[in-house]
Amino acid sequence: MAASGLMAALGRPAFVRKDGATEMWRYDGTACRAFFFLYGTPLAVRHVETLPHGPQNAADMDCLTALRTSPSKTS
Repeated sequence: MAASGLMAALGRPAFVRKDGATEMWRYDGTACRAFFFLYGTPLAVRHVETLPHGPQNAADMDCLTALRTSPSKTS
């Protein structure tokens, strides 16, 4: 997913960290946080993790769904 698509889907991230050519965008939900790692040209999501993690994956789908259906929180 392109950076613009992520912004359209979830709004402005609560926190952005830039480390060289890589960016980490954090989105905060009521019960979880999602971390999107973007890099490459064009800038795109290459990895996703949530806290808490999913039972078998680094990202919990319930968390990601909740973030899409609730307004984004920014710090």
